[in-house]
Amino acid sequence: MNLTLNKKIVAVPEVRELELIRRMLSDRGAEVLACPLVNIIDHPDQLSVKQWLQTFISGQMDDLVLFTGEGVRRLMAAAERDGVRENVLRAFDRVRKITRGPKPVRALREIGMKANIEASHPTTQGLIDTLKNFDLFQRCIGVQRYGDVPNLPFIEFLEQKGARVFPVSPYAYADAAQTKEVEQLIETLIGGTIDVLALTSAAQWQRLIDVSRAMDRLNHLRNAHQKNAFFIAAVGPVVAEQVRKDNFEPDAMPEPSFSMKPLVREIERLCHCENKSS
Repeated sequence: MNLTLNKKIVAVPEVRELELIRRMLSDRGAEVLACPLVNIIDHPDQLSVKQWLQTFISGQMDDLVLFTGEGVRRLMAAAERDGVRENVLRAFDRVRKITRGPKPVRALREIGMKANIEASHPTTQGLIDTLKNFDLFQRCIGVQRYGDVPNLPFIEFLEQKGARVFPVSPYAYADAAQTKEVEQLIETLIGGTIDVLALTSAAQWQRLIDVSRAMDRLNHLRNAHQKNAFFIAAVGPVVAEQVRKDNFEPDAMPEPSFSMKPLVREIERLCHCENKSS
């Protein structure tokens, strides 16, 4: 066994794939501090999801933009509950499928589908850059959102191109850990006993920042990071962008594949560099 992370402490706020990343880190000798910051739940407004599915089935949409793999799976789960799975699959097959990154591509593969257009970079701007030379005038475009984030820049881009937009939010984020647990995580990060904070979604970071701000410890957290009390590893550019919005700079992000295994490799690289410089 290659203990590349021997005695390193990695904080993991992940929920859905917690056991996967915990196992990969533990196999490399790391101590994993699990503190799930957010849960992924079905969106509370399931009536709007059901209505969107009916519009989708009716054949009114020409294109479907998929921001996340979670969104694809939640749409299919809603279709299963409503007894319209086969109709939804036919609608998926009929529309032009546009994906923001590799996760919706993998989720499409699970239902026997392929993306027709993939963003040049797995971000909103990457989608805009990819679609800017396409004729979208009078096309009806479904947009599966990232959580329930409206993403007005992308919607406005489509509308300026003359498209009709049908957004849907099949899932949402909810608090997971109790606030006291998040406060303890923040104090531990500030204290320098955690080596790496491994972020796998923008919502995790947002919860951490919201609690830090509420307890008046945001500047302390930022100063601790600037002094290398802990490193920040972001799973992909969406998470990294969210971190930068709060004037933090991620220390690592895998390229070009944004998933758990490359993230763990980046954590290994971070800790190896730290060991060499210490």
